[in-house]
Amino acid sequence: MVKAAKYDGSREAIELMSKLIQEELLSLCDEERIFANKVVITPVPISAHRQREYGFNQSWRLAKAIEKNDTSKTFQAQKLMKKVKKTPTQTSLSKDKRLKNIAGTFRAHRVDAETVIIIDDVTTTGATFTEACRAIKDASNAKVLAIAFAH
Repeated sequence: MVKAAKYDGSREAIELMSKLIQEELLSLCDEERIFANKVVITPVPISAHRQREYGFNQSWRLAKAIEKNDTSKTFQAQKLMKKVKKTPTQTSLSKDKRLKNIAGTFRAHRVDAETVIIIDDVTTTGATFTEACRAIKDASNAKVLAIAFAH
């Protein structure tokens, strides 16, 4: 399903993934006692090169599908980050090397929300989420959480 969403642009895969992630988001908000009127969900940004190659950011598609299907209108999809540093693929790197590789990669915009949840399709070591959380915390006072479809 992830491959279909990420590499083939399957809207059906995105729709199914978004429904499953939304269930987890609701549970996460309950566990974390998040009762805000607005929870911003933001995708992990991809490089301009990958955007041109794929034609889309699958994590942004997930965030938008979650927002669209959210009848309570709690989740609001926003692009808060930009990838500002070109990095080689992390697929073959150790966790320590991934952390070094991704350091300083993202910049975030200030957001007026109590809670921001970063969305991605896959996480392996958490290095990308660590860097994305840092970027948002540097730009905002929001509580920052992260969730991926697959690990």
